[in-house]
Amino acid sequence: MHDSLRLEVTASMANISDRNSAEMLEIQGHLANLVQGMTNMVTTLWLKMLRELLCKRGIRFFSRPTAHNRQQKLHQSNN
Repeated sequence: MHDSLRLEVTASMANISDRNSAEMLEIQGHLANLVQGMTNMVTTLWLKMLRELLCKRGIRFFSRPTAHNRQQKLHQSNN
């Protein structure tokens, strides 16, 4: 009788452990997604603040030259 009870308890504990492991993996996945989202948000905010700071100082940040800007530069270099 003790052996069957021990087997039942062991099986129940293994089942609980498996469920806990699956839940922990799910929680880890959610945390990883949260950290990634926060990293992206912080990076976006940092870049926005940097862009605004540089813009106040008259420095273009990650701007692609437009056709108008290229024409102006060509005109300036020819004069």
